[in-house]
Amino acid sequence: MNYQFYLGIDVGKSSFDFALIDEEGTIHLQAEVSNTSASIAGWIIELQDLFPLINIWEKMLICMEHSGYYNALLLKHLDSRENHNIWVESALQIKRSMGIQRGKNDKIDALRIAEYALDFQRKARLWEPKAKNIERLSLLISHRDRTVKNLQSLTTPLKEEAGFINQILHQEMEEISRPSIVALEKSLAEFNLRIEKILKEDIELSQQAKILTSIPGIGSVIASKIIIATEGFTKITNPRALACYSGIAPFEHRSGTSIRGKTRVSHLANKDLKKMIHLAAMVTIRKGNIMHDYYMRKVGEGKNKMSVINAIRNKLVHILMACIRNNTTYIKNFNHSLEIT
Repeated sequence: MNYQFYLGIDVGKSSFDFALIDEEGTIHLQAEVSNTSASIAGWIIELQDLFPLINIWEKMLICMEHSGYYNALLLKHLDSRENHNIWVESALQIKRSMGIQRGKNDKIDALRIAEYALDFQRKARLWEPKAKNIERLSLLISHRDRTVKNLQSLTTPLKEEAGFINQILHQEMEEISRPSIVALEKSLAEFNLRIEKILKEDIELSQQAKILTSIPGIGSVIASKIIIATEGFTKITNPRALACYSGIAPFEHRSGTSIRGKTRVSHLANKDLKKMIHLAAMVTIRKGNIMHDYYMRKVGEGKNKMSVINAIRNKLVHILMACIRNNTTYIKNFNHSLEIT
C-alpha cells in the first residue's frame, strides 16, 4: 500500500513524542502529548482537523516501538479509528536499521521512527489487537510467574538455612514469613484456577490446550505460554518460525571460504518460552519417554549433549505444530497408513 504520511511515535510512561512526515521526508508536525486517555483523544481530533479534506487514517502509516503497557492506551484509541494502519515494531529492529547515530532524545527518536516507517514500509506488519481471552491469559500467566518468583524468594532461604542456624532463630523466621507464604500460595492457586477456567471455557483455546498437553513434557502452563506466544496459532503458524522465536533454531555463521563460525542459536529470542520448551524436552529424554532412545543413540555416537537436546527441542516444536495443524492429539505409537511393513 502507498502511504502519503508517516507518523512516528516514541512512547513513554507519562507522555509520548510524535513526528509526522510526508513521502519526501518533510516534517509537518512534531510535539509531545501526555499519555492519558483524555489527551490522546484530543490529540487524535486535532490531527484529523489538520487534514479536513482527506481521511488521514487511510493515507498514514503509524509506527511505534513495542513499549509493553505504556502504549496500551494509545493503541486502544488509534484502533477505534476506521481504516487505521498501525505498525508496532521491535525497538532493536529500528535501532539496527539506522546505522551509526549520534545523540538521542524522545523528539529525535520519534522522527527516526517516522523515517524508519518511510524507508521500510514494504516490510510493515500491521498490528491487530489480541483476542480478549489471549490478552487475559497473557496477563494471568505474567502475574503468576511473578507470584512464583516471590514465593521462591521466601521459601528457598528458609529451606537452605534449616539445620545450619540456631533452631529458635529458624522457627522465628518461619513464623514471620508464614503469613506472606500462605497469601502467595493462595494467590498462586487462584491464578492456576483462572488459567484453567479460560482454557476450558474458550472452545478454540480449550482444543489447542488439549492437543498440546497430550504431548509428553507439555503441561498447562507451557501450553498456555505457547498459545500466548503464537496468539492462538494465528501469528506463528509453522514450526521453523516458532523455533526461531523461541531461540532454538540453529543458524549458520560463514563468510567466504576461510572465515567460518560455529552453527549456533541466536540470543535474540523469547527466553522464557525457550526455558519452557527446554524443560519439556528434558522430560521427554527420561527413560521410557518418547525421545530417550534418540538421545541415548546420538550421545553414544559422540554428539554434543546440548546439541542433541536442542535437536530434541526442535523435534518437540515440530510435533506440537503438526498436531495443531492436523487438529489431533499426540499418538505415541502412530503408524502411518502408507508405512511399508
